[in-house]
Amino acid sequence: MATDLFLKVGNDIGNSEHDIVINGDIIQQPNVFARIRNFPDAFLEMDFNPILSDIHNNLAVSISSHSVETGNYYIGEYACNSGQRLHNIEVGADNSKVDSDVIVICTLSQIAAFSAKKAYQENKKESQINTFVDMTTSLPVTQYNKKSVASLTDKFMGGTHIVKVFCGNRSFDVTIKFEFVKVLPESVSIVFYLQSLTNAAIENTDELGLKAMLDNDFKDIFKEFNDLYKDTLPSPIDGSFFIDKKIQHGSIGEGTTEYPQTKGIVFDPNFIHGTNNGVGHATKDILDTFMKSKSLIKFSRQDFSKVIKDTKHKYHEDAMDLMEIPLENQAAEIFENLKDEVRKSNNDVDIISIHGGGSILMRGYLFEKLIEFSKKVGAYLFYVPQKYAVTLECKGMYAFVNSPIFQQLKKKHK
Repeated sequence: MATDLFLKVGNDIGNSEHDIVINGDIIQQPNVFARIRNFPDAFLEMDFNPILSDIHNNLAVSISSHSVETGNYYIGEYACNSGQRLHNIEVGADNSKVDSDVIVICTLSQIAAFSAKKAYQENKKESQINTFVDMTTSLPVTQYNKKSVASLTDKFMGGTHIVKVFCGNRSFDVTIKFEFVKVLPESVSIVFYLQSLTNAAIENTDELGLKAMLDNDFKDIFKEFNDLYKDTLPSPIDGSFFIDKKIQHGSIGEGTTEYPQTKGIVFDPNFIHGTNNGVGHATKDILDTFMKSKSLIKFSRQDFSKVIKDTKHKYHEDAMDLMEIPLENQAAEIFENLKDEVRKSNNDVDIISIHGGGSILMRGYLFEKLIEFSKKVGAYLFYVPQKYAVTLECKGMYAFVNSPIFQQLKKKHK
């Protein structure tokens, strides 16, 4: 007999990093794959136990799907370490998440890996797994339209996907069926998550891993905000503060920055501006120089990203020195674009919210400028703390997939 699993998934498909929550577990991997002809015999002869225990860092799969080319793939961290040619989402004008195979291949692979590990933990004799999935994902507001949403939804829901997960001398056959997929505009799920950070909302939540996630984040996500505005706010705020506020977002990624405006969890279609700015553009400016200075033959954006994130890496200081001016330039452009969007709305915003992985490295170039600008336009600045900047989107999607709203949409679809 096969093992049947039902998974709830919040899937943030970033240009550089894939942040995905599956049944409450947060998985973060480089958003890349390497396509190969065959898996090495040495790999197929390894003991499966250590590979399965750390499956997301050792992910090798074979995929058969209506959405992508049938083949063998290394995924994420394992692909980065394989020495094979990496496929990733383009940075800049060619960025189209709907058209990218990376989105489907990496999503299917992470879901299959989670399924294989969970099924083995529950029933060590089974290698055949049927996985049924409810998922929320998102598209940048500049790419969000009826056609794009339908295309991306069909890539997941348009058929059954078969993924064989290779774990050394054992493999697992995972059949994935998406029961319902909801595609949101980016940043909407962040507002949804922030609004859920109240004592009442947490007490009424008992879904898979969500209660612990909300409870943990509730403790300090608003601490800096409350300290910053302690003299102007009547009391420490919680998620209810965001329920009826008009928010100007600055979602800073690797290849793009999005500037949507939301009121509650509804985005304003008149404010769907996005620009090709982000950490990836700063990286492109100096990557060749960096590689030559270190005599590196092959070094990807993902490799460089690991260097600048790891303060103990032997190349970290040199990398950050090279990044200083490109980051400053990118931040300056983002600041001007964000100001333009606020002024376009006649300064009619309550909160300026800055988030996304790129916001971490650009904080030193943006924070003080945004404080002053916020004061001028009569808005509050919520610069999401580093601890939450990267994962807030996928957490919001996971909260949404567990919400009554999602269940109503699923019922309507059926």
